[in-house]
Amino acid sequence: MRLVSLFSRSRRGAVAPMMGVCLFLLVLVSGGAVEYSNFHRARDTLQKTADAAALSAARHFHENRDEAAARTLVERILAAGETSGYATQLPFDFKVEYNEEHHSSHAAMRVRAKAATSFMRLAGIESLTAEVESFATKGGVKDIYVYLLLDVTGSMQGLINVASTAMVDFEAQLRTRLEQQGVEMGRLFVKTGYFRDLRSDMDPPAWEESPVYDMSDPAQRLLMRDHIRARRATGGGDTPESSTAAIAYALTSPLELPVGGAPLSRHMIQVIGVWTHVEGLPLGPEDLSAYRAANGSAMRPQVDDLTVPLYQTLRQNGELAALQRSMSATPGVRVEDAHYNSSYYGCCKSMEQLRTEWLSRGAVGLSNRYLALFVYQNQYPWREMTRWENVIGMDYVDSSADAFIDGVVRAVIESGVSLQIEPPPSGASPWADSSRGSSDMSTGSIDPGPAEAASPPGGASSSGGASSGSSSGSSSSGWSSTSSGSWTWSSGGWSSGGSSSSGHWGGSGGR
Repeated sequence: MRLVSLFSRSRRGAVAPMMGVCLFLLVLVSGGAVEYSNFHRARDTLQKTADAAALSAARHFHENRDEAAARTLVERILAAGETSGYATQLPFDFKVEYNEEHHSSHAAMRVRAKAATSFMRLAGIESLTAEVESFATKGGVKDIYVYLLLDVTGSMQGLINVASTAMVDFEAQLRTRLEQQGVEMGRLFVKTGYFRDLRSDMDPPAWEESPVYDMSDPAQRLLMRDHIRARRATGGGDTPESSTAAIAYALTSPLELPVGGAPLSRHMIQVIGVWTHVEGLPLGPEDLSAYRAANGSAMRPQVDDLTVPLYQTLRQNGELAALQRSMSATPGVRVEDAHYNSSYYGCCKSMEQLRTEWLSRGAVGLSNRYLALFVYQNQYPWREMTRWENVIGMDYVDSSADAFIDGVVRAVIESGVSLQIEPPPSGASPWADSSRGSSDMSTGSIDPGPAEAASPPGGASSSGGASSGSSSGSSSSGWSSTSSGSWTWSSGGWSSGGSSSSGHWGGSGGR
């Protein structure tokens, strides 16, 4: 009995099982802490990858309105991302939207990455899933539609060479130099018109023009370069040329879609730039006295100019040569008067009408349109035209491609026309019921920590460029789910509803 009593009171050997239990808990806690830390690193890496993907998607969709291509771009970025041993899960949720009111595109995405656990599985947690959201906005700045009007008469080969060379890097150089001045622009479209003397030139024509080119496309930049390079410096006859008629035509012509059919936004400024080192021809008989008073060069024939639409119509109909001969035979007489009331006469009958048209007409409103005159400003009619609203006089430049581009940059800066659009409204996450950083587990659940503040899709940067926001926590109100899976951006942010012509649901497995 005494031995039994001693054995029951003995504590020797109890340390081993206690150490076993403690060691198990130590391994579980230490290993779980390592896996939990790795989870946070993976989530942070996934967030950065998602932010980069959302920015790229918003930029691509803003330029092309191609949802499928934007989604493919996101897939490539996610596939290339490193997530510390976590495998990105497909499909992911993805939404893109173009907002016409603010000329901005928005991308929202939610992506998950999953990894099996080693230590946490001892507590019944088989795997962890990192889930993040990212929102991005591109736009908020106006596009620029440039109409170059180039004098291509006999003495202008230098201008042709400089302008064609400038087109190769025109978009990149213009964007960079404007940004150095604190100005950001959207897309850049360029069209070129070439003028000689409408009263006397026929072959080559006194008026030629290019298509509109989207200068963000390298291939189209080369097409623009080649189109200018193909012009021949010839013709002109006397000193004054049809620059004023070219301005009238550029002003009253509708905006054309660029090659490839990229959509134009209503948020744009139009820049009409004229390059010539001689006077412009008077548009009407009442302008001849002003031309002489300004010590204008001698004209042959001594008559005012035609309009571009009239010239094109008569040339196409084979009637131009007869009209040009009659103008030379009867100096001082407007022999084109018979065409005044025709649908093809065009603008303008006088400089006063051109001024009225400039102030009240145009495909783009006056507040977003300006005329840059790269001329000798003491000549007719440039000295008077620089007094018009939104007309600026610049020095004539044809010394180099850099000088040509710098001239356009100075014109944009000095015009005072704002490229900024009022920032779009804010919104919140489209997945209001989601929880980021959750873990897939057979029992129980864990929360990775406090949620990060979500930046809304409408959170455009003050500069109007691409901006992004991210969320790793629960999101606020402002978005709502819909069984139809249709989302649209309105003045209050993204919202659910019926299908929208500009809204796109790109998610798979979304709510």
